[in-house]
Amino acid sequence: MNERDPTQASTLQRPTTDDTEAWKVYWKAQGQPWRTEPEIDNERQKILAERHRITPDIERGIYPFKDMRLSRADVEWLLATHAVLGTVDWKDVLLREHEGIDVRGANLAHTDLSYLPLALLRGGLNYREWEHATEEQRNGAAVRLEGADLKDASLKGASLRGAHLEGAYLRWVQFEGADLMCASLEGAYLRFALMEKAHLRDACLERADLRGALFAGAYLDGIMICDVNCVGPLLAACRREQSGSQTSRSIRTGALHGIGRGDEIEGGGRPKRGRWWSHDLEGCHHPRIRPGIRYGSA
Repeated sequence: MNERDPTQASTLQRPTTDDTEAWKVYWKAQGQPWRTEPEIDNERQKILAERHRITPDIERGIYPFKDMRLSRADVEWLLATHAVLGTVDWKDVLLREHEGIDVRGANLAHTDLSYLPLALLRGGLNYREWEHATEEQRNGAAVRLEGADLKDASLKGASLRGAHLEGAYLRWVQFEGADLMCASLEGAYLRFALMEKAHLRDACLERADLRGALFAGAYLDGIMICDVNCVGPLLAACRREQSGSQTSRSIRTGALHGIGRGDEIEGGGRPKRGRWWSHDLEGCHHPRIRPGIRYGSA
């Protein structure tokens, strides 16, 4: 939870201008070092507060911030005033039963959300809601995060089923225990992302950069890793081999743990930039992989 120096907090004056550096110092003194933007004005606060009170209705596609463009300053204010659990200590198992801020259907595309404490964020339907929802209802609940900067953000336990994360910058993002089923991660930059025990069934990782990402215990059944041209994510420790007229890639030791040394990634497609890169898949649940083919789906 937030900690602050009461002496410093009481003596530091609240900035009266939009001086970003002054606000950063002020927020740090308030025990909110993740805040970097000047606080939104009273009119904007009123609008967000009114929208926050909207009761979600999955059947009718109604959510507090559906189709609303949110800025980083908006999200910071929501975290500080309406979602104390956004800064929850993930080690406290009991608090994981709660929910973070509800941004289902919101537009956060190309927004800088780096370093924010977004644990338990609601950016899609949960597994119970998903089972009974139509395709239209599932799509309507998906948050838009295309091209967003989520570097080093905490999205532990976040509900992001069907979320749009195409081209998002996700270096060092913390997705521990997050639900990313059917999420669109095409072209996402996931270097060194922490994906332990994340649920990625039927997620699309075409052209994603997975170098150094950690997938220990993740559920990968049904993931789509390659496009129609057999160009997939950047993976490591793989080599190209010639077998007659067909090109194959054999996994070297330490590449995709659990697939097995010497197993082939079939399909004969071209590797991006002439090589594949690897991430740590030790302990995850996943099938043998073929470019362009989705697994685990009926």
